[in-house]
Amino acid sequence: MDLISDLLSPISAEPGGMTPHLPAFPNIKCLAFDLYGTLLISAAGGPSLDRESILRDLLASKQLPEAPLIPILHELIRDDQETSRQKDIKFPEVDILEIWERFFSSLPIPIPDLSRFALQYELLTNPVWPMPGAEALPKHLPLALISNAQFYTPLLLEKLLPLPFEDDLTFFSYQHRQAKPGTFLFEKLAESLSARNIPPSETLYIGNDHKKDVIPAQLIGFRSVLFAGDARSLHTSPDLPPPDAIITHLSQINDLLPNS
Repeated sequence: MDLISDLLSPISAEPGGMTPHLPAFPNIKCLAFDLYGTLLISAAGGPSLDRESILRDLLASKQLPEAPLIPILHELIRDDQETSRQKDIKFPEVDILEIWERFFSSLPIPIPDLSRFALQYELLTNPVWPMPGAEALPKHLPLALISNAQFYTPLLLEKLLPLPFEDDLTFFSYQHRQAKPGTFLFEKLAESLSARNIPPSETLYIGNDHKKDVIPAQLIGFRSVLFAGDARSLHTSPDLPPPDAIITHLSQINDLLPNS
């Protein structure tokens, strides 16, 4: 069974209610993106989502304890993050497969195929779908990616949005055990771009979260674009320095690039 095809279906973006701000950036040599909430619509969470029931239905075992299981999972994540913070990692990322392995080790049931189980749980609790316009991004510039992500993120990209992201310009948090809003992944991208003789000032970074995307991008020297195309994932703050641009649809990236 192809879990991604079987469990995902189209999701519509919801207008974010913001006004575009579309200045021209004449010297851009690279387009860099956030993923969830920017290139992929993310319908994660919400007050009506019953993660406990989803998890128990997936496990389908009569040997499960009566106590809630989700708090166990969350505690394992918190413990892992705290261990990383003790190593001076300010914004740690977990490897979700390690978390699930510890989770199942604490229960009196057989350990399933962890990769398949983790993917299935993710698809049920955080369904995604390509953002309108994502399939038509400008192709004349190198495409880079910085994402808080897990092992299944590349699988989702391959299936839903097979864009030509450059391998040396793609940075997933789980691979480095560091997450946004820390600047670590942005620094790694800047290093890779430097090897291509592309300075931060000639890199346009697009993301939906003011704190996690715009601010760290600005700290590294990237030009920053707030993506306001879906109200569910849009996170803004008037108390933070403003982005260099605001777009409400991915097609507006072309309006930012006068030389395209």
